[in-house]
Amino acid sequence: MNVFFNFLEPEAKHRSAFWAKQPTNDPQTINGFKGTFAFSDHLLIPQGITEFLLEHFHKKCFKGSNTWKKNHIQAIELEEINELMNEIWEGPGSMNKIATLTNEMRIQRLWTSKEEEEEKEEDKN
Repeated sequence: MNVFFNFLEPEAKHRSAFWAKQPTNDPQTINGFKGTFAFSDHLLIPQGITEFLLEHFHKKCFKGSNTWKKNHIQAIELEEINELMNEIWEGPGSMNKIATLTNEMRIQRLWTSKEEEEEKEEDKN
């Protein structure tokens, strides 16, 4: 079993449960947002959306030798971020969708099944 399994599954469940519990009727919160995204600064993007963007644009954000640096999100143009978010956002309650997509991408990127690990070992021999 992959070492990430003990971390990824509970984290994914927690993230989805958190957003499922958040109110959708308060337009002052991200989960209640009903409109069009027009982020003007990377630092103004809410954490839950930043996590999604870092997974969606992972190769773009973490390419090169300086993968230890902070603010990876700045590797993505704001126009590109706004376009993607407006494309997938379905109005209030969409943070649960964003959390689910984040979970799926992160698990896909980090978790290798036992079968895949065995195939890699066979390929080495």
